[in-house]
Amino acid sequence: MFLFQDRAESLVLKVLVSFKANEIEKAVQSLDKNSVDLLMKYIYKGFESPSDNSSAVLLQWHEKVSTYRGRGGKLLAHTPNVTMVPHLPNRSRKTVMHSIHFS
Repeated sequence: MFLFQDRAESLVLKVLVSFKANEIEKAVQSLDKNSVDLLMKYIYKGFESPSDNSSAVLLQWHEKVSTYRGRGGKLLAHTPNVTMVPHLPNRSRKTVMHSIHFS
């Protein structure tokens, strides 16, 4: 299970980093409340193990999510009761962003 979760986290981070700065806000606004909360969890997870330029991109995501969701999204990102393993029917970034869900 942990190997799958690590791979899922890695894939989501790659998807987030692949977005252009001007695409992030629209992507965040296309998500529902639960997906935005889970996205914030992935953003914080990405901060735990930064890679090439990921911190700068994650800060952009964090800013857009914080603006869109407000303080509640930040608080929920620190709750331990959500499994961070998305259902990934294929590897397109649009699908990844729309398939993040609570287990």
